[in-house]
Amino acid sequence: LGPAPARLGHALVLLVLLLVVASAIAAVQADPRPVNDVWDMLQATSQGLVHGRDMYLQHWPAPPGEDSRYYTYLPGTAVILLPFRVLFGDVRYGYVAALALASVLVSRLEASRGAIAAACLVLLAPVTIGAVEQAWNEPLILGAMVAMIYLVTRGRPNWAVVCLGAALVTKQYAWIVVPFAAYWKPFGWRRTAVACLGAAVFMLPWAVADWHAFSEGSIVSLIQTSGATGAHGSTALFLHYFTLSIAAITT
Repeated sequence: LGPAPARLGHALVLLVLLLVVASAIAAVQADPRPVNDVWDMLQATSQGLVHGRDMYLQHWPAPPGEDSRYYTYLPGTAVILLPFRVLFGDVRYGYVAALALASVLVSRLEASRGAIAAACLVLLAPVTIGAVEQAWNEPLILGAMVAMIYLVTRGRPNWAVVCLGAALVTKQYAWIVVPFAAYWKPFGWRRTAVACLGAAVFMLPWAVADWHAFSEGSIVSLIQTSGATGAHGSTALFLHYFTLSIAAITT
């Protein structure tokens, strides 16, 4: 695209971004307490970090029939969302920020109609607003992966290692990208190995503090709820969301 069409394309992305961000914020405010265990879990555990509590040992009030015993994500989710919990009172604003970041970076991967369309697609995917409203943490993974790809394409692959590591400490399913990252020549298996090692070191304090609680929350609960809905249940939904996002990024 030439300078004028590129500016028009970026203006379009900005317009869609503003509309989707406004919609996401409206969804958060319209449903201040989603009826699922994920929001309660993240609200409690991110706030617990302020007081030095182990997220895998915490308990919190949850809607009837929902689990309030296990923190079922990896520790990075609560850590990343902590500033948004403290500043805005709701972790879901962190997801809004992650989606905004992902869209802007996708639109700047290259000056083409495909990049502009991909940025809009990331925002307009049907599950986007639902993921924010229900407090599912896929937007964090999306934001981290887009940032990784953006940094690699801008000649900063070493900084991209941090982004991959951030994705790997948020949710178990994010580890499916490891072989693809290792195979991607501009990034390579060495940087992938460093990202995996860094993620493991980051999670080590929680694993060492209480291995039983850590494994129950991050491993056993995932296996036990693999066929249910909720934080881990809809594997197909996550894979659809993630695949759609990666397809959009690489268009």
